[in-house]
Amino acid sequence: MNNQIQKILIFISLISIWGSLIYYIYSLNNIGFFVSLVATIYSYSIIDQKILSNNSTPTKLILTFFKDPIIYYFKKIKSLPYLTILLLFIYLFIVIFTNKISSSIISVWDILPNQFFLIFIIITIITVIYTRKKTQISLLVLIYLFCFSINALVYKINYGFDPFIHEAAVSTILKNGQIDPKSPYYIGAYALEIFIFKLSPFSLNFINKSLVPILAAFFIPISLLKLTNLLNLSKHNLIILALLSLPFSYFTFTTPQSLAYLYLILLIIYSLIHQATNKKKDLLTAYLLSFATILTHPIAGVPALLFVILLYNKATKDKKIVSYASYLLLLISLPTLFYLNNSATPLSINVSAALQNLKNTFTSINFPYKEGPILNFVYFFSSIIPWLIVLLAIFGITISKQKKYNIPKLYLNFSIILFGSYLLVSSLDFSFLINYERSNYASRILLISSFFLLPYLLLAITRIINKIFKEDLFIKLTFILFLAMLVTASLYISYPRRDNYHNSRGYSTSQYDIDAVNWIYKNSKGKDFIVLANQQVSAASLHEYGFYKYYKINNKEQLFYYPIPTGGKLYEYYLDMVYKEPSKTTIKKAMTLANVNLGYFVLNKYWWAFDKIANEAKLEADFYKTFGNNDVIVFKYKKTPLY
Repeated sequence: MNNQIQKILIFISLISIWGSLIYYIYSLNNIGFFVSLVATIYSYSIIDQKILSNNSTPTKLILTFFKDPIIYYFKKIKSLPYLTILLLFIYLFIVIFTNKISSSIISVWDILPNQFFLIFIIITIITVIYTRKKTQISLLVLIYLFCFSINALVYKINYGFDPFIHEAAVSTILKNGQIDPKSPYYIGAYALEIFIFKLSPFSLNFINKSLVPILAAFFIPISLLKLTNLLNLSKHNLIILALLSLPFSYFTFTTPQSLAYLYLILLIIYSLIHQATNKKKDLLTAYLLSFATILTHPIAGVPALLFVILLYNKATKDKKIVSYASYLLLLISLPTLFYLNNSATPLSINVSAALQNLKNTFTSINFPYKEGPILNFVYFFSSIIPWLIVLLAIFGITISKQKKYNIPKLYLNFSIILFGSYLLVSSLDFSFLINYERSNYASRILLISSFFLLPYLLLAITRIINKIFKEDLFIKLTFILFLAMLVTASLYISYPRRDNYHNSRGYSTSQYDIDAVNWIYKNSKGKDFIVLANQQVSAASLHEYGFYKYYKINNKEQLFYYPIPTGGKLYEYYLDMVYKEPSKTTIKKAMTLANVNLGYFVLNKYWWAFDKIANEAKLEADFYKTFGNNDVIVFKYKKTPLY
């Protein structure tokens, strides 16, 4: 299965690469799609013949990929532990499907029963015991798939805001062949979604929810298995399972950024594989992944491209010059990109902001005591994760100095320099963003910095596991239980949650939001209008109508007709409506800005002071309509008596 996975990974990378190139040169209409498909198949065929040395068409490759695991599962079904795990997983999936929801919730844990976690712990324990002496990759893939796909299974519509934007973008490309103006990034992800949509029976909504969780669940554990085998690391299954104890929220949804993270992690894995094998196919896989990453998202793409340049820099005369230049470029490139992305804001350096971000990340260790022992344990573990990664990495670095592992210092250098880049980005002025998004940009670089610590984490985890399994039975069983608890805690904190220690606050888009958006569209009767609403209602508008309407303001700036919650002007007016007073004067200012005579204000029941805001808004609105049990109220305003 390892070879099949690598071949499919190469094929997927080629789709992202060729799809992006054809899009930039021409477009991804039907002709562009056909040209991209032919180029992908042709280039893969050459690679297959010249490097992979195994003539396999993409269709045959995919059919074999799905056929082998099915046969494998049926062979293993005779095993009682294997059958028990499968039955427990089937039960959990049934629980998820019976709780599938289209209403607004903050967290999947609000609707899933508490025994959900107990059963998952039992599954993890049985898996560890059953696979302690031999690796059952199918079970590891199943656990990864389950951990990554809960959001995709629970939410009928989708969760978050960014996935709706990207789904609307893909839908626009499918309709028009491109988006004007053409974006310099994201296309690697869009091309892959378009190819899957056109060549499979799946809906765009399903692809947009499930793509990254499914790809990550298959590629990461199987690629890690190949790597741990090559590095002669024992207890492969425990190592791969233990990595799930580190939070994995970026693989629970699909965006170009999350796909780029996946590409980058796989690039790091295959670069390590190439260090062990020195085979051309592993080198090629790393190169293709780096190109696919930069065409998908620059935050992960720039480090990916510089990494492969340095990793395979064989020059002797200019090797140091190339290395130092690349390191300097790595340090300043991402801060420069962030600044240029908002060049309208004057350059401002805020060192205290960088220190505050650093303090928030490496905060003092918390010892929660307000709740029961389970939740207290979860949040204690959550508070020590950054320190745990650092300590494991230091331990792994000392182990890596042993000749048998031969881990290049480049991985550590990249991690350190990216950490420096993180500090630089943290010091930039992001006042154009709303408060809760300002630290998000810098945290992405910190996450990427941690990815390059992967080889050291693997070595450290391996050494710890080997030491423990030399002890007596009681120590082993205690460790197995503890590992299961850590993975379960990671599962909990990797998803949005609402408890007495943390409130993710962001509600999901509901069917009532979609009903309200559709009513507004029909009620406007083709006339220009603007809407003041929260981000999930805006997400519903993107889901239903894509990028339907923009208004030109100040003879240059484009204003979307729904608020975009990244500092947009309409969102500021919306905040005035809900935090100050829902007055007609405020929404008339928004209508004047867009030069329209019709406006709508949408209020969700879960909003703070809902009753007060609703009663005040009813006094000045020209009309209002409710959806559900007052779950959503739409207030209509006319600027002039023309309507």
